Amino acid sequence: IQNVKKVDKLIRSCKKTDLEEMVRIWYEASVIAHFFIPTSFWASQKNTMKEKYLPLAENFIFEEEGQISGFISLIGEHVCALFIA
Repeated sequence: IQNVKKVDKLIRSCKKTDLEEMVRIWYEASVIAHFFIPTSFWASQKNTMKEKYLPLAENFIFEEEGQISGFISLIGEHVCALFIA
């Protein structure tokens, strides 16, 4: 097929295999945004985020050139989280 343009940016539904990268993005952003809270607190919350909070929401991934660059988490019509790497 000719004239097919490669999609280098897209928003898609989250897959279970995305969770590790989502937690990495959440952790790095949280440490930067909440510099007044010890990094150890955020580190201690990684598993809870992965196992409890992210699975409660409907998550959409922002992907650039095959890499996860951010995500949004929704519960119903409410945005619960928005993180960009």
